[in-house]
Amino acid sequence: MGTATLRAILMNEMRVLRSNRAMPVMLLGMPLIIIAMLRSTMGAALADVGIAGRNGAEQVVPGQALLFGFFMVSFLANSFFREHGWATWDRLRTSRASRGDIFVGKALPWVIASAVQIVTLLALGFLLFDLAVPSVGGLVAIALTGVVWALFIGGFALAVSARLQSMPAVSAVSNLGAMFFSAVGGALVPSGQLPGWASAIGPFTPTYWAMESFNTIFLEEGSLVDAVPAIAALGGFAIASAAYAWFRFDFDQPKRSWV
Repeated sequence: MGTATLRAILMNEMRVLRSNRAMPVMLLGMPLIIIAMLRSTMGAALADVGIAGRNGAEQVVPGQALLFGFFMVSFLANSFFREHGWATWDRLRTSRASRGDIFVGKALPWVIASAVQIVTLLALGFLLFDLAVPSVGGLVAIALTGVVWALFIGGFALAVSARLQSMPAVSAVSNLGAMFFSAVGGALVPSGQLPGWASAIGPFTPTYWAMESFNTIFLEEGSLVDAVPAIAALGGFAIASAAYAWFRFDFDQPKRSWV
């Protein structure tokens, strides 16, 4: 990868990211409102599955962070599609930028933003919603889960960009994926309240493993070591998504943006 070209792509994406004023409202403001509304309900839901003495923040804070974090897929994918809308994709392809420069330069700022989003919501959960602060090892596990989740979001967005040819289709996949993965993965309600068919599907979704990691820390008061299997499984989804994108992405395929 060329350092200069990679830096140029990174800086351009950072400028676009900073100019997106709707993103903080959508990814931080909306989940905070829902957390405030549903915390007590989730406390009752946890008690219903045999987990007593919790205020509901343990379920609703990480759950909403994951649900709304999934919408980052459309933001990241748009970094590719808008180049076609602006008629600048061919110029980028004929520059000195390698395949790796384009992938990393376009994805990395959004992956970092995704990690910041989930860590910020969890930090606000500690400050505003009485989410119990775990041990140092638990905090490390939470941060690591957030980073691996962000890497999955990056890989999945690249995979979706590779597979689909229009931004409306990407938006549909992002929205439906956020709701479906969150529903069967235990982010919306405790896994113990899910119907049997949803419980069976859950382990095949990345959200399930992210919630397993958070549940290990917040509900079971486990350590970093206890959370490692769930984090590793989540990492497998990230690697698989990125690998699919790398081998499937056709840089000569036309894309249709919103523009």
